[in-house]
Amino acid sequence: MKIPMKVEFSMPEDIRDRYTEEEHEFLIAVSDGYYGGDVYSDKSLHEAQFEILGKIDLTTGKKIKGRGSASWIAAKYPNTVEYNNYFDKVNDSVKEIVHPKTIYRVKGYAPIDPVNKPLYFFLERHMNGLYISEILSFGEQDEFLQSILDMYFTKKSITSPVLGELVFNPDLMWYSAKKRLQRKQVELTLSVNDICDDTKSGLEALENFWSNKESWDERLKKYAAEHLLDMAEDWSDREISEEEFISKIRLTDIGFKNDGSFLAYYSDGKLFKGHSIEIRGNIDSGPDSVNIAE
Repeated sequence: MKIPMKVEFSMPEDIRDRYTEEEHEFLIAVSDGYYGGDVYSDKSLHEAQFEILGKIDLTTGKKIKGRGSASWIAAKYPNTVEYNNYFDKVNDSVKEIVHPKTIYRVKGYAPIDPVNKPLYFFLERHMNGLYISEILSFGEQDEFLQSILDMYFTKKSITSPVLGELVFNPDLMWYSAKKRLQRKQVELTLSVNDICDDTKSGLEALENFWSNKESWDERLKKYAAEHLLDMAEDWSDREISEEEFISKIRLTDIGFKNDGSFLAYYSDGKLFKGHSIEIRGNIDSGPDSVNIAE
């Protein structure tokens, strides 16, 4: 296969209701490269599919950041025997034109939310993707898409004298570190809306919490006991003391935002049949709500 490449086969009727009628032009940021595809119409149509991390609809100007699937029909087999013989060959030929961490210009069809979704249909990945009708070029330059590729493939972290290194996770949009409290691992996170956000205030709140982790842990446990003890007794069908309640729950995760708000998760010690306890609050005012996570 060579670029430019026009897709030889039309879109299968199986998926026609998942895309718009009009053909658009896109710039797309390819992730790690080609990862295979599906088959349609009793294995007669071979779908090439790869992951993208962002796209720009050049027809509408719409920009989207997020993991999605780009696909097209790469081969048509006359029978099941041919499918078994040529599946790997088709995949290998597609890999030659889908280069990782690269920006492509393509033509294709924008996704829509289908009425009849198949089982295990990943709507967000679908809506972030597209169906390709023609690959026009690769090695394109675009500041928006390049920033997405840099965000995913260039390691980013912040360093704290209290917490050490917190590494950025582009999928979850937070910095995280793993620490220990009473010999048990706790994940600490700091959420951001954008990779360029100033993390100073949020990091200070997280450092404040961890520098006083024992007193904060005790405070949050007591708050949970005050509000959930009756519920724990109903779930357990027995009397439970505040001391027993506190002794059973354990901090597993706590995440902060730049405004100082936090969300802490505690394991329930089987008080609520394995449901986590979530406590919300702020570093300045303390806890303000507690619930059983679904």
